[in-house]
Amino acid sequence: MTFNLGRGATGPRGCDQADLARVADVVAADGGADAVSLQEVHADDVPLLLAALADDHGLDHHAHFTPTVSAAHMARSLERARSRSDKRRVTHLADRQSDYGIAVLSRAPISTTADHVLPDDGREPRAAQVITTTIGGAAVTIVNTHLGLVTDRSLVDLLTFRPAPQRAQTRAFLSLASGVAGPVVATGDLNQSPTTLAAALRASDLVVASDARRPTCGHRVLDYVLTGPGVRASDPGVRAVPVSDHDPVIVRVEVPV
Repeated sequence: MTFNLGRGATGPRGCDQADLARVADVVAADGGADAVSLQEVHADDVPLLLAALADDHGLDHHAHFTPTVSAAHMARSLERARSRSDKRRVTHLADRQSDYGIAVLSRAPISTTADHVLPDDGREPRAAQVITTTIGGAAVTIVNTHLGLVTDRSLVDLLTFRPAPQRAQTRAFLSLASGVAGPVVATGDLNQSPTTLAAALRASDLVVASDARRPTCGHRVLDYVLTGPGVRASDPGVRAVPVSDHDPVIVRVEVPV
């Protein structure tokens, strides 16, 4: 599963417990997801979500959280919004004063982790996390990210043939996943249309395993599960849940031993 918790989840330091209980319900449905990639999640959300999964559903998960925006940076952003009297942004940021980023939850132990900084888009730091776990007893690497929104290029970029920020991030993300030796599943909010992603995938050995016809955020398809060679995918779905502005994307995978 990949799930951007999004603007719909609010609380004093990230999500509140009621929202996290609803997220746990989504993760635990139909027996529970073996691996869950999260975006727009706060450091303080992760232990509360693990507790909700354990206490309410009897599911134990391991977690790896990667901060992309520090609590100190969030505090500075809040002060800037207050100085500009930007009430909408103040309301948004006041509930999110802790480290912020991406995370992977896994039913099986996580054996290795690595965090990678993606090309800067000048707005918000972006990263990809690479973790190794097992699904059904078979080793698999999961690469999770949340890509930026910036798709234009400066004059210098045009003259030096540098790719647009989001395109550069996409290339780096796909390169990380394609460089994995062994079964790999790449997930995340990629903030781009299926057509744009398909063009990027031409230079990769990854394929889209999720249902790219079903919107995941309003009327747009932004969230994806990709699989590498040897990983078989089936039963792609998108669950409509009133927790976030994004819906969770789910795919069943078979990983070779």
